[in-house]
Amino acid sequence: MPYQEETIKTILDRLNSQYFLPAIQRHYVWKPEQVILLFDSIMRGYPISSFLFWELKPENRDKWEVYKFAEVGNSDGTNHVKLPSAFGIQNLTLVLDGQQRLTTFIIFLQAFVDFVKSLPENQGKADGEIYITDSFSVTEVTSK
Repeated sequence: MPYQEETIKTILDRLNSQYFLPAIQRHYVWKPEQVILLFDSIMRGYPISSFLFWELKPENRDKWEVYKFAEVGNSDGTNHVKLPSAFGIQNLTLVLDGQQRLTTFIIFLQAFVDFVKSLPENQGKADGEIYITDSFSVTEVTSK
């Protein structure tokens, strides 16, 4: 796969559907300080490095143990989920470098979605009825 530019959104859309992890990758081990530095770099417009992908040939697809990216973080350690088979996955691509950053994105986004769903104004709404706009704000609630 030659060098190509992709947006983070494009890459995130492909996680756990086309992009997976090989068994040789370690589990998610980033500490909160590393997560903060990643998002600080993004907010400042700094580069966050590149990702290295390996697109498997169809005849080699079943020769690798393939794992899904973790979608929920755990302070005791986060393990990726082994796929029973890579059969039927089109353009199966393994992430060789960048999995800690990509796992951080997917865990953060899932946590953010869960948080937004938990807000009182979103209780009882279906997923398609919840929108986040640039005017999104969180009001601190204090008890009396």
